[in-house]
Amino acid sequence: MAEPGLVHLELKDAAKITAAQRACPRAMAQQQRTWNRQTAKLTAGWIRSATTGGTPQQRHMAKGIRATATANSSIIAIANGASSPGALGAFVGSRRWHQFPEWVGTGWAPGDANAGPYIVNPTLHRHEADIQTLFLQGQLEAAARPFPRL
Repeated sequence: MAEPGLVHLELKDAAKITAAQRACPRAMAQQQRTWNRQTAKLTAGWIRSATTGGTPQQRHMAKGIRATATANSSIIAIANGASSPGALGAFVGSRRWHQFPEWVGTGWAPGDANAGPYIVNPTLHRHEADIQTLFLQGQLEAAARPFPRL
């Protein structure tokens, strides 16, 4: 029995807790990457569906909007590919090739509705609250998952 005024702590399943603490960074990173990937895929879907209001060229190049993720971020990429060879030009513009819209430049922030890639930034701005909610939900899930419920 502990003396009055002293803290007494008894751990049940101490081995499980210690193992969970060791595995925590890896498990959290895996969970964060999963949630970030889901956030990126959903966001890319919103952007692709928003291309229906764009030019015919942008509608055709919607396949060039790609989603990927790391443990720290959700990534939306515009990539030229075999099925969308002019995606960069359609969404970012060009100075050299006149079939594309005006080049957006490099001095823009993601989610700025008045600057940046055509259709992409206005869509990010419109869904900003949803994206933040998904991201925070993933962070909370990742923090809660590695520790067992005792």
